[in-house]
Amino acid sequence: MKPISRTSPSASWPRATATRRKKPCAAMAAGSTSAPRASASSSTRTGSTTRLCCSAMNGLAPMAFEDLPGRVFLDTNVVNLWLDFGEQIHDGLPLPCGTDARVAGDVEALRQIAFTGQRASWQLAVSPLTFLEVSATRSPQRYGKLSRWFWEVWHSWREILCADPDVPTFCEAEEMRLRLLSSPSISNLQDPNDRVLLCDAAVYGCDAFCTTDWSTILRHRGTLTAYPIPIMTPTEWWAQIRPWSAIWA
Repeated sequence: MKPISRTSPSASWPRATATRRKKPCAAMAAGSTSAPRASASSSTRTGSTTRLCCSAMNGLAPMAFEDLPGRVFLDTNVVNLWLDFGEQIHDGLPLPCGTDARVAGDVEALRQIAFTGQRASWQLAVSPLTFLEVSATRSPQRYGKLSRWFWEVWHSWREILCADPDVPTFCEAEEMRLRLLSSPSISNLQDPNDRVLLCDAAVYGCDAFCTTDWSTILRHRGTLTAYPIPIMTPTEWWAQIRPWSAIWA
């Protein structure tokens, strides 16, 4: 990942490598509404890792190196956070006085993730619904910055998708969405946008869903045990990478 410039956080979003492996969520297309089966690839989620998905992640169970999230879906609040603290994340500027401790931890985590990503080439995913949520921004000035930031992330993500031979077809993707939406795995979430974004992450073959939404998604993730990928905060994401971070130093 290349650092984003201080003056324009959307100016040089990294073009991550597009080499990917087959994703376990393809099992949904075959008719299963339970957690997907792991494929034979050493980089895919194994049975033990599947058990880490939601319940164990609450306790930050450590992942093996081959199970580290390489493709992560960013909730809209993380997209906002990255924009708001771009100077701190990419240029190392100090946080403003009075920054909430939880926010400070997440910003530091994103800084470390961005740094290791210069060599690890983490794949960051967003979806069209992300843009709809961004479009609800009331301030014209902020909307301009946020929409430019979204499009930069989206174009990078689209390049990855176009080069990925394992991306499901339109029909397969819609079937996955419907099966996940109609299953009890995410029914505890009242916000339909939350449910759709979680579906997007699964359909895109992501390894994790990153959010700072403690009021809904993180509050209820302990009950989302059938959801096929881990849900984690930036701080928790970095906690998984940190034991292996020297590899990308």
